[in-house]
Amino acid sequence: MISDVSVESFVRVPGGEYVSSGDMDRPPGDPDYVEGYIRIVMGGREVMGAEDWDLVDQLWAYIARMLHEVVDSGEAFTLFPDQPLELAFRREGSRLMIRCGEKKAEAELTSTVSTLKEAALRFFRDLDRVQQAESWRNADVRDQWEALAAPTAHGRA
Repeated sequence: MISDVSVESFVRVPGGEYVSSGDMDRPPGDPDYVEGYIRIVMGGREVMGAEDWDLVDQLWAYIARMLHEVVDSGEAFTLFPDQPLELAFRREGSRLMIRCGEKKAEAELTSTVSTLKEAALRFFRDLDRVQQAESWRNADVRDQWEALAAPTAHGRA
């Protein structure tokens, strides 16, 4: 199945510019405050982007928890780590609706979760590559992403 969802992580590097996590060539600065954003495009509609920047490593941790929740209960909500922006997920049959502030979009559930999982794991691999001494910080979050089972329209597979 071809996903109509694309996900990419961007990190703010010293100097203030945002680069794709795969293009990082140096640590992002303070390992406790990794600023950046996650771009999520679903069905051609951007539901998260540059204006939704925050502590990107923590945001990926929040999203992991939310996906576990939405698979089990059908919905999950959180605020961004460092700003009052709400992120909501809702399972609607075989679809996943994502709302970030006023922007929302939906796509097929299983492929969306798979795409998010791949993007999150790629982000943490990229982060570990440029700050190897800090990789222990993200072990628990990586484990949450690895443990995320493929969902079905009715819950876990």
